[in-house]
Amino acid sequence: MKRILLAALAAVLTLLAATGLGLGFIHITDLPYTVDVGALNIEENTGLSRDEIMDNYNAVMRFLSPFREGEFDLPTLKYTATGAQHFVDCKVIFNWVYIISAASLVVLGLLLWRRALDRKTLKYSGLLTMAIPLAFALALLVNFDRLFVVFHAVFFEGDTWIFDPKADEIINILPSEFFMHCALVISLFWVLAATGEFVAGSVRKKGNKNQEKAS
Repeated sequence: MKRILLAALAAVLTLLAATGLGLGFIHITDLPYTVDVGALNIEENTGLSRDEIMDNYNAVMRFLSPFREGEFDLPTLKYTATGAQHFVDCKVIFNWVYIISAASLVVLGLLLWRRALDRKTLKYSGLLTMAIPLAFALALLVNFDRLFVVFHAVFFEGDTWIFDPKADEIINILPSEFFMHCALVISLFWVLAATGEFVAGSVRKKGNKNQEKAS
């Protein structure tokens, strides 16, 4: 029972840490948006140039950065006070994701350093960590729209997240498919983290064998 509880704890910590790393990857690299601009025909659908689209997208991402202060502002697109407040709310969520992710990474590192997670525990944790992103990715592909609505209903009050494309033009360059791709990127980080647990378990096993031989 103790091993299963430790494995579940490690899986939760791993998922939380990987979520922040995935979000950071999206923030730093601008992927998948730079691909989606062409793949989702955002230029053709909005009538805006790629440079203008990227200028406004980057303004949003700079505002959402945990290391950036200042008010929400867009270089060329119109937005309302309600629209700006939505991104303020998003920034609060992003900041908490990064804080919780960093704390989870520290705790997970301490557990590994203190050798509280043996090879079997890491294996069980890896299985749990792998199962969740695979189930999540499947749910995304089956009914992303429903998950999108549920997510916003849980984390945002009222319908402030529902944008009028004429008043808040930023929504025109942020199609829902882009958010699905972001979710899949984060899911990929979950899978990579689960793989890392399996690798750590393998290394721990070899380490134990070497210790046995030395003794």
